Parts: sequence; structure tokens; C-alpha cells
Amino acid sequence: MPMTFKEFQTWMETDEGKNFGRTKCNICHEFLDALDEQEPYYVNKKRVCSDCYYGEFGKLIDEQGGIGVPHKSGHGCSGDLD
Repeated sequence: MPMTFKEFQTWMETDEGKNFGRTKCNICHEFLDALDEQEPYYVNKKRVCSDCYYGEFGKLIDEQGGIGVPHKSGHGCSGDLD
């Protein structure tokens, strides 16, 4: 059943109305902020907020002991970062 304009205004003042259509983080279950909506983060193919994304990324680094390619030495590798 359609709402009247007055009913709609009243509904929009409720938490349900204010958050209608917003996405929640699949880890902390908080609503995603505008930046997280524009540039989505995913963990296990589920939308998450940036705080939870980087938290999970930190856990992964702790578990694996680092990220990236192991350092090579030898021909063509001077070791300088410049």
C-alpha cells in the first residue's frame, strides 16, 4: 500500500527510513560509510567496511609473516631502492 507524503516523512525520521538501501559490513555489521560505498572492499567475496578489510589484511600479514615477493640477490639486483 502506498504511503502518503506525511507518512513517508515520518518513516524517514526513523532509523529504518534513514538507513533504507544502505549496505552493512559482513564482519562488524555496521553500515558502510560513503567512501566504502564508492570504493567497495571485499573479504571472501562479501562487502566489508575499510576498517574490517584492513584488519583482516593485517591478520593475513601476521599469519604469513609478510607480503610481497621474497628478496632476490645476485645479478641485476643492487639492493638499492633508488
